[in-house]
This record gives sequence, structure tokens and C-alpha cells, in this order.
Amino acid sequence: MKPPARETKAGRGQDSLVRAMNPENNGTVLLIDVENVIGLCNTLKLEGTLDEIDIKPVCDKLTEMFGPLRYRKSFGDIAYSCAKTSNHHWIRSLRKNFYDNLVEIHDIPNFGGFKNMADMTIMTEALSIAFESKNVSVFAIFSSDADYVPLYTKLKERGKTVVIIGVTQEATSAILTKAADYLYYYKNLVSQGDFEAAGLPIPNYYRNLVLRAAATLLDQGVPLHGSSLLHKIRQLQSDFDYRVLGFKKFIDFLKDIESSTNAISVKPKPDNTGDMTIVLNETNIMETIPPIITQRKEDYQLSLAEEYKVVLEKKLRCPILSNSEYEKCCRAIEDAFRRNVKKDPDGNIEIKLVDLKNLVMPELLADPYLSHLVGLGKNTDPLDSILYKILKALYITGVFTKPQSNETEPVPFLLDNNPTLCGFYEENPNLLERLYFSMFYIIKSFDLPLEPNPLARLFHGSENKPSVDHMTDLLKKYEQQLRNQDEPAAPDGKENEDQGEGEPPPEEPVASE
Repeated sequence: MKPPARETKAGRGQDSLVRAMNPENNGTVLLIDVENVIGLCNTLKLEGTLDEIDIKPVCDKLTEMFGPLRYRKSFGDIAYSCAKTSNHHWIRSLRKNFYDNLVEIHDIPNFGGFKNMADMTIMTEALSIAFESKNVSVFAIFSSDADYVPLYTKLKERGKTVVIIGVTQEATSAILTKAADYLYYYKNLVSQGDFEAAGLPIPNYYRNLVLRAAATLLDQGVPLHGSSLLHKIRQLQSDFDYRVLGFKKFIDFLKDIESSTNAISVKPKPDNTGDMTIVLNETNIMETIPPIITQRKEDYQLSLAEEYKVVLEKKLRCPILSNSEYEKCCRAIEDAFRRNVKKDPDGNIEIKLVDLKNLVMPELLADPYLSHLVGLGKNTDPLDSILYKILKALYITGVFTKPQSNETEPVPFLLDNNPTLCGFYEENPNLLERLYFSMFYIIKSFDLPLEPNPLARLFHGSENKPSVDHMTDLLKKYEQQLRNQDEPAAPDGKENEDQGEGEPPPEEPVASE
């Protein structure tokens, strides 16, 4: 197979390979979903990440990667969105920022119940440009909304490159990593200066990603150079960014993997282009990848327990508690639910998830062992955030029953950030066990093995026998649950009585308030 054309002067910026892959591109389209961006940037403001929304980092990144921006347009009701988030001062500053960065503002008033009018206008505009301007091959949409997936699919059918700018990784739907050719996060673009000081050790997930990309290139007959490897990695994971891991250059990222695994050798090219040659030290790449995932080497920067902590905090966006602290939270949740939630005259129980959280908070705030988690914010973060994530995880993993009227609509109901809880599925539910199941699910989604000793070290603080036995028992129950879900249904559509009411499989307990 003839290898694809690559830019020879890759050292002028390894990302410049992207521009070489689009030789007929006479410009890039940037379309901004104002209401989605303002709503999610309000979260960054509350976190203290930004004060004002600045579109310049987005324009600069797109120009650097794909060439000049020919279309810059925003759609939505700026005044309505700023007022809704109580950021009235953003109305003038955002309009001025758009003006300074040559963004054409399309004001679409949000009234009359036409909630998706701006979304539909963006789709219409993108398709109109795609069909009328054949030389424009890069379409960038600034939005974390998954509703644009059909648009992205149609643009790809037309041979266009799809670039998505999500606001944050946590607020961006996982399906967008598959829908995009390139995915960037606005939070990262406005905080690039912080990356060099981050110095985060590399989880094994990223080492595995590099080896998968290298193996694919070799199978395709493509020489292993830094530019081609980076491009292939981004094909496998569209939101990959080595700077988020604390590396200024791609070669620094690869050198770290070289020193920690000895699976690759990295040699700068002698032609002063800044590119590099990569050599796999094992002849059979399929024999190399499994040890990287399952075995621990003494020179690894992260222990398996530390990797668990990294991926859980990355997904949950809150600190990880000890087993005793999680146990206190779960006990308080069950006590508050049974004590304060009363049945109505018809015997029904209904309470909103956030209302239950507010009932539990006073008890946790009075606990001296949890006092170190009480912040100074109006919501007493991070304890407030931790409790919300625990409740949402329990809800998603099937601890609570759902309203009868919504049983036929499971997907919208699961995506509700403040769902209605109607009781426990079981008379005496083991909330702590369910909570651990949700965290096991997250760990496995990052290609990490589930082992009792590092789990005991993470949640119990030691690997003594009782702690390891506790985690071993939980892992056995978790694996048994997965096996039960894989078994075929009983004849005549009847569920196995031993399996209860058929709870949903564990899902990621990730949601934003």
C-alpha cells in the first residue's frame, strides 16, 4: 500500500500535517452555538477558570491547524443566555469580543417555545456552505451538543473534515469523540499556559494508545515518524492532546513513554526538521500491548492504585473518598430517604434527586470526619459535588425506582440531571456496593485491569487482609452481575426470578449539576 503524502517540514509544527492533508482547503468554517457555549462557560466561571468568554483562542487554534478562517458566524440569543446564567455583564463584552474577532453575529431570539431554532439554523448554514463552496473542506462547530451528530455525519459523507470545539471534556458527549475528526476543548485552549507546569504522569491508557497507533501504521506500510504517528493517534482518539498531560512537545511525550516502558525508541531526525523516527523494540506488537495494560514495571510513574485515582477524578470531577467516608455518605442517604420521604395518599413516593441531596447535606456537614471536604463556596463544594455524584451514580445503576409514566422513555430519563426518585428497588439495598460497581465500570472503560490489592490501597488506604478481602468480594459480585446480564432472557419473555426486577447495567456516574 502506498503511504499517504506527508509534509516534509514537519518540524515547523507537527500539527501542520493536518494542513498538508487538506491541500484543496481554501478556508475553514467556524459556527458557534451561542446558547450552548454561554451555558457551559458559566460552569467554568463558577470554577474560577475564566472571567469572560474569549473567542480568540478558538480562532487562533483553527487558523494554526487548518489555515485561514473564511466563515465566522455565531447563532443564538446572547442576551437571553447571559441573563439566564446571571452574567448580564457578558452581553456587551461578548458582543465586543465577537466584533473584535470578526465573528458575524446572527441574533435568534429565544422566545415562543422555539428552543432549537438556533441549532436548526446552524445545521442549515453548514450544509448550505458545504454544497455551495466545494473548496472549503474544514467545518468547525463550537458546541458540546450531541444534537449535531447527524450534521457531522452528513458533512463526512461530503468528504469534509469535522472539527468540534467542546467547552469541557466532562460536558461533551462521548459520541462526539467518534463523530469528530478533531476534537478540542475550550477549557484547554484558554489555559494552555498551565499545561507545562502540570507534570501529570502518563496513565497506561495513553501508552496503549501510542502502541496501537504505531502498530496500525506499520500494518499500513507507513514509516513511523512523529508527524504520521500523531496524526494516527488523533484518528484513534480525536481529543488527544499531549499538552494536557503536561508536555510542551510531542517528542517529550514519546520520550517519557520510552523511558517508562522501553517499548519504543525515539530518535530525532538529523535533517533539522524537528520530526523524529520511532522504532518499536518488540517485533510482534500484539505481544507488547497486553503487558503494558496488565503488568506493572518498577519504573512506571504511576502505580495501578494511582491510575485508578487519576481516571476516577477525571471522570467524576470531584475528590475520591475513602471506604469509610463513602459508607457514611451512603448510610446518610438511606436514612434521609427513609426518614423524610413520606408516601402520598395513594401510597406513592416521589422526591427530586437534588432535594434528597439537600436533606442529606446537614448530617454530613455535622460529621467531623468529613469536615475537611467542606469548602467556602455557596454550595459547600466539594462535599456538595461529591454527594450529588454519589446520588446520580446510585440512580443510574438502578438503586431507585423510576416514575411509572417514564418507564417507556429510559434514555431521556437517564440524562435528566435532577430525576425523580420513587423508592428503592430492593427492601434493603446495598448502596455502597452499587456505588463501587459504578466506579469499577469507569476504571474498566479506561482499559485498566480491576485488581483487589490496588483497589484496597485506594479506598482503604492499605493492603491488609480485611481490605483486600472486601475488594475481592465486591469484584466477584460485580463480575457475577455482568455475567447475569449477558445471559439470554428466560422463555416467554419472563425474567429469572432469582435476578430480581432486572436492574439496568452499571453506567458511568458522570453528570453535571
